[in-house]
Amino acid sequence: MLAVFCKKYFFNAGSLKTSEAVLKSVKVYPNPAKDFLHITSDEKIISYDIYDNNGRKIIHSKTNLSEEKIDISVLISGLYFIDIHTIKGNIKSKFIKK
Repeated sequence: MLAVFCKKYFFNAGSLKTSEAVLKSVKVYPNPAKDFLHITSDEKIISYDIYDNNGRKIIHSKTNLSEEKIDISVLISGLYFIDIHTIKGNIKSKFIKK
């Protein structure tokens, strides 16, 4: 496992990896998105979190589906990050809100 020191912060680089199987099974679209963001997965989606560009959690939702339609019409235009939790692992992605 690789550990990286950066100023005062310690990062465990091993935990930043995402399984190829999880990456292939989860799709986030469209990107850029205007009013709705869609998530589809071969596995059940347990929950998801959306963060703004400053790392603040904006939206959190629990679900038990393999497909989700997220209303992002309330978000201002910009770059966002989504952290999706499935039963097989987590995936992090970014999207642009028009």
